[in-house]
Amino acid sequence: MKLHEPNDKDVMQVSTKTNCPSCGESVDVLIRSLSESTDGRIIKTILSRNAKWTAKDGICPRCLDGVRVELLRQNGLAPERQTDFPFSAMSATEIPPTPFRMNANPNFTGKGIGICFIDSGFYPHPDLVKPSNRILAIRDIATPKRVQGYFAKPHPQSWHGTMTAVVCAGSGYLSDSFYKGIACDANLVLLKVQNDAGISGEHITEAILWATKNRDKFNIRIVNLSVTDDWPESYKNSAVDQAAEEAIKAGIVVVAAVGNDPNAEVKPPANSPNVLSVGGTNDHNTPDPHDDTLYHSTYGTTVDDFLKPELIAPAIWIAAPILPDTAEQLEAEALQHFLHLDGQDLKDALRRQISNTRLDVRLREESSIDRIKQAIRNRINEAKYISPHYMHVDGTSFAAPLVCSVVAQMLQANPALTPAVVREILLSTARNLTGVPVDRQGYGMVDAPSAVSQSEKESHAFPREREHSGVVDKVNHKIVFYYHNHEATGVMLVGDFNAWSVTGFLFSQGENGRWKIELPMLPPGEYRYKFLLDGMRWISDPRNPFTEPDGFNGLNSKFVVE
Repeated sequence: MKLHEPNDKDVMQVSTKTNCPSCGESVDVLIRSLSESTDGRIIKTILSRNAKWTAKDGICPRCLDGVRVELLRQNGLAPERQTDFPFSAMSATEIPPTPFRMNANPNFTGKGIGICFIDSGFYPHPDLVKPSNRILAIRDIATPKRVQGYFAKPHPQSWHGTMTAVVCAGSGYLSDSFYKGIACDANLVLLKVQNDAGISGEHITEAILWATKNRDKFNIRIVNLSVTDDWPESYKNSAVDQAAEEAIKAGIVVVAAVGNDPNAEVKPPANSPNVLSVGGTNDHNTPDPHDDTLYHSTYGTTVDDFLKPELIAPAIWIAAPILPDTAEQLEAEALQHFLHLDGQDLKDALRRQISNTRLDVRLREESSIDRIKQAIRNRINEAKYISPHYMHVDGTSFAAPLVCSVVAQMLQANPALTPAVVREILLSTARNLTGVPVDRQGYGMVDAPSAVSQSEKESHAFPREREHSGVVDKVNHKIVFYYHNHEATGVMLVGDFNAWSVTGFLFSQGENGRWKIELPMLPPGEYRYKFLLDGMRWISDPRNPFTEPDGFNGLNSKFVVE
């Protein structure tokens, strides 16, 4: 299988605030890249609604998605309306695409950013290799002698990794670009870590080290880990965690799924201090943020007594690929075909193709078309099929790639961002879910547009010594705290070392929003603190990964003097 660089594709033109010529709504972005040769049917459909429209006039992303859905339905590639959403363009489909549900900025698609997925296995799905092949490398870490031809066909171990990669960075090729990922132009490195014995910490470690070693070769800026080691242990003793921390030091943002069992302990690599650990939300398949509730994610204090996860992201009702040429794909295709037939045509098709499905064979003798159709719909819902090529999935395994896709946008917007700055921006822009315990959501729901906007504004990176805060400097007998905020007019350090007095220690302000304060060395012990901004707003230290609940549904930061 030949792996090569992607080609340029799909340029979006940015306009000032203007009205969409199709829907009339005020929008920031109009797409003017449609061409007759590749988008003829889309252009024809738009013209059928507005004869005076031209491609130069542009169309907003929401209207374009609506046209694509209509064309998919005409071809039997998307379901008929079954659930109404409170927005017009997307009401024709059950599962809205993730760029829409996360309000992602369509001007940033991860172009040029390398994302490494470490997972059970992979298949070069059309959404990853068409219209251009973005897989730069694919390796079997668990079975290194595996020939490349192995990946050309789907295997049972291929499902999970292929899904995570497509959720993050799929082109939506098999859905006419509808189910594309937020990072649909990112480059991919795929590392398989499962063999017949399962997934081991040893192979996860080896894969992380491989990614770190090959960072420059493939411009790997992000690693996604939707896999875990077997046992919870201290990050100080875990080879997986140590490898993850080394990757971060090398300039790679490492993102890990925290798990799906709220009664389990957080395991490596999600328990590692500087790894961005991701839990899940349930948006109940609507775009209204007020509908967001928690998914049943793993959460809590690690073996080392700090809180995980830091962020939450959508973890259910996520569109993901069905592997081509599998029994599942044949069934999904047959079921969707049945739905578009009626009367004797349906009964004839059922007799010919029911063996490709898990429908009860006695359905061939059913006389009622309504009952046949209902049985078909029940099976589609049971199997979670969306179309012949997609299904909906759930789990923090898919929340983590969504965060990776936002990070890819951030790095495209500002390639100079370091992992520490990416982390700070994500945490400081996250949206807290009202009424949700802080230990289950960390800093809150990832806010894609705000994170990208903040990344664009950031004009500098930080020296390595400023990337972490609450630094205990025994050599110089001081404790140093750093903060970064361009808008703050005053920052106060308050903690148990001064009895939480709001007349605490005042930071000094440097250039470019850099704040710093030094305390004399404190006696040995564990200390907790917060920052007070402008005398009004309490926050935890975004550069300190060691946090715990403060008792008021917020977070305290911690440091230890030994």
